[in-house]
Amino acid sequence: MAADRYERQVQLLVNVLPFAGAERCFALKGGTAINLFYRDLPRLSVDIDLTYLPIKERAESLADIDAALNRIARAIEAELPGVRTSRIAGGGGADTRILVRQGATEVKIETSPVTRGVVNEPTPRRVTETVEDRFGFAEISVLSFEVACCRFHGHLV
Repeated sequence: MAADRYERQVQLLVNVLPFAGAERCFALKGGTAINLFYRDLPRLSVDIDLTYLPIKERAESLADIDAALNRIARAIEAELPGVRTSRIAGGGGADTRILVRQGATEVKIETSPVTRGVVNEPTPRRVTETVEDRFGFAEISVLSFEVACCRFHGHLV
């Protein structure tokens, strides 16, 4: 039962990734980056953690993040039948997350209003072959493995 739930979440996540990837101001980081793009599903991770790449004043960054998340949410609902989105509060009290639902299956797309910009440019990556065979193709800009890991293993960077 739990395995079926996880499979549905990963499938929804892979279906949603291209919409986040269309917004070039973001790159994927964290567990999903590791799990789907660097390793072959070694652990559970069913959210999309994004880093906002441009370095701008905070107010301008937050406005850009908000607009990009709105575009992602609208595109998901327009293109994926039966999928609904809602903006939800995240860090700093702003609606910095999107809750994506398909029936009882949920995944979150989230970004931090604090952590913005990167030192090393992200690179476009495809999901691993194992992920593609099970869930389909997806590609998105991903932070380096070391940066993608830092949320879980801060000593790596």
